[in-house]
Amino acid sequence: MILNIPLAVLPALSVPLALAPPQGDEAKAPSASSVETALRSALGDLHERGDFPGATLAVILPNGREFTIAVGKSSLEPAEDMRPTHQMPWGSVGKTFVAAMALDLIAKGKLQLEDRVATHLGASDESRWFARLPNHDTITIRDLLRHTSGLPRYVFARSFWNELRADPAKTWSPRELLGYVFDSKPLFEPGTNFAYSDTNYILLGIVLEKVAKTKVYDWVLENLVRPNDLQHTEPMTSRKLKDVAQGHVGVTKPLVGSPLAIGEDGLFVINPQFEWCGGGWYGSALDLARWGRLLWSGQALRHSYLQSLTNGVDAARAFGPRAQYGIGAILRQDGGLRSIGHDGVFPGYSATVDWFPDIGIACALLVNEDGQRETGIDGHAALVELVRTAVAAYENEADVDTAVTRLRDALELHRSTLTIDTHKDISPLLGKEPPHDPEQHWKFRRSFDPTVRGTCQVDFPKMRQGGLDCAFFIVYVGQGPLTDNGFHRAKSTALEKFDAIHRMALRFPEQLELALRAEDVERITARGKLVACIGIENGYPMGNDLGLIEEFYRRGARYMGITHNKHNQLGDSHTPQEPLNGGLTELGRSAIAEMNRLGIMVDVSHTSKRTMLEAVRHSKAPVLASHSAIHAIYAHGRNLDDEQLRALAAGGGVVQVVAFASYLDDPKRPSKPRASVVDLCDHIDHAVRLIGIDHVAISSDFDGGGGIVGWNSAAETFEVTHELLRRGYSKSDIAKLWSGNTLRVWKAVEEHARRH
Repeated sequence: MILNIPLAVLPALSVPLALAPPQGDEAKAPSASSVETALRSALGDLHERGDFPGATLAVILPNGREFTIAVGKSSLEPAEDMRPTHQMPWGSVGKTFVAAMALDLIAKGKLQLEDRVATHLGASDESRWFARLPNHDTITIRDLLRHTSGLPRYVFARSFWNELRADPAKTWSPRELLGYVFDSKPLFEPGTNFAYSDTNYILLGIVLEKVAKTKVYDWVLENLVRPNDLQHTEPMTSRKLKDVAQGHVGVTKPLVGSPLAIGEDGLFVINPQFEWCGGGWYGSALDLARWGRLLWSGQALRHSYLQSLTNGVDAARAFGPRAQYGIGAILRQDGGLRSIGHDGVFPGYSATVDWFPDIGIACALLVNEDGQRETGIDGHAALVELVRTAVAAYENEADVDTAVTRLRDALELHRSTLTIDTHKDISPLLGKEPPHDPEQHWKFRRSFDPTVRGTCQVDFPKMRQGGLDCAFFIVYVGQGPLTDNGFHRAKSTALEKFDAIHRMALRFPEQLELALRAEDVERITARGKLVACIGIENGYPMGNDLGLIEEFYRRGARYMGITHNKHNQLGDSHTPQEPLNGGLTELGRSAIAEMNRLGIMVDVSHTSKRTMLEAVRHSKAPVLASHSAIHAIYAHGRNLDDEQLRALAAGGGVVQVVAFASYLDDPKRPSKPRASVVDLCDHIDHAVRLIGIDHVAISSDFDGGGGIVGWNSAAETFEVTHELLRRGYSKSDIAKLWSGNTLRVWKAVEEHARRH
């Protein structure tokens, strides 16, 4: 009987979240080294218990931290240690790329799950060979994706393996592979049972290439591998593969006819090209874990697809109790942990990748020997054990079940919290069309295309991964001469950056939307989109023209900083210390009044103390310090002292404590490591104790110098929430810190503008 149960309705443990103030060492976040040590020990134990030459493991925590570990040998003769970067074939895990391509074509209306394959292949020159397949006239696309077609496995045909060994250099066509099941009896009627078969995905690949009018490998590289920076993932198109560990043939030895996968000439003893859409890829464990997280967390494509992907059929006989098979995915539940994953075997190699959605962990295990009986391990069971070990170390909790529950609850809280980062710098090239030159195309996109996981600390994939819902994209202009020419150049630079932000929103409307009012932020996130807001760092570009403030408002600016580094026409900066204006200038006071009138928040970060205090007093609406830290914790000239914090709070304002390492702790102290999330939260703690939870928020200054250990990109945003939870902050407190307080000030500024 077919079971159609979405993964979301499978039972999961749920324990109410209990937060208590930290005591003693409980407040200390575990170090990354403790997690790595625990994983290394657990993998070593697994190696000792098993019987396999070597393995590589990759684990990605919910805070974005990645761990890669190797154990054993990549080759026994000559002996060579396994490296974490060693690559291996992924076997059937490659089906996940094919499934993603199918889901994308379905979302674009080019294909339907219920389409009969015959509607795509039952005509013209294809009709003759296609009609020789069992069940050819009734198989659907869904049947192929979920292995419910009744097609036998071509790889079980003895004649196939005889020919594979006889001609190892042979390049196989999909039709040749399908030929081994021509005129066979079907295993069952389509849709009535489950039988795992590579034949399904070979036939599916033919359909996809016809519909998409491109090669499967080319489509996957262009749409999945390169945009997600999977630099160690490649198709297996020949017998010579790069940096691959030697494979030790176990269960498939009678078929391959050799104990080793790679001969003395460096070539595979059989041509891996035959796998094609039944597998067809090789790479590192880290790339595999990254891909599993992307696909099964719903971030691989630009549309929703998880409901279809996790709509599974009973596959318990193949994959264990309660297992189901969805669209290119095995759905399991073990030890209270739900998982979405896939296994793969290629002669000489085994691969397993799993995503544990409730605790936000992805992991992959590559072993250079094939077959559970030969290796002595079950890949999925091993990953469950390793993940539980990682969670216990990450939570600094001896009881694994308690650690799992705590992490699950923390991640659920983070996912349900609206998160806003009030300061992210940009390039004026943001969102521009890339050059057509192949060598420059992907280099450019990795730097300036926000949809690509690239070199910036903030891009759409990293925001999705870390659960960062909204960011203020900053129109920053460095301080220049206070002359007409200087003002003109500054205005041009500012307008160029405004254009870049709007270009980004216009090019990718299905992923991100620009918020012009505070209420827009919640509306946009409710629709599943990311949110962009605009802030100006440094009032210098307005020159002496108050009218430009209204133009900036029309272009979307919703806060503007008075100064940056160095004094300007509006007031004095925190540097140099020698004053120029003695605080706010008359123009500065007029600019604040104009911002109040329009509904632009006044930002006092980077100002001198006197300028800041005068701005708070002069503004008729609450102000913010969009990216500042706390002087009482570290005496840096950019940080706000207690008098400034009290003044800010008295006016209803908010300080966004910034993750800028040199503002959080002295980088010159050799005994002190680089500032971390712990230091950031120390600053938050002081501000909360001094002025109350309603006047403190969080920012990063990413891509403008910001970034600390534990929160060095948007992908690691969860770690801030996690550390706040360790310190005893409640759910409502964390919501205020991440967004509530910023939105409150924004709404108050809007209301003041409306009334006046």
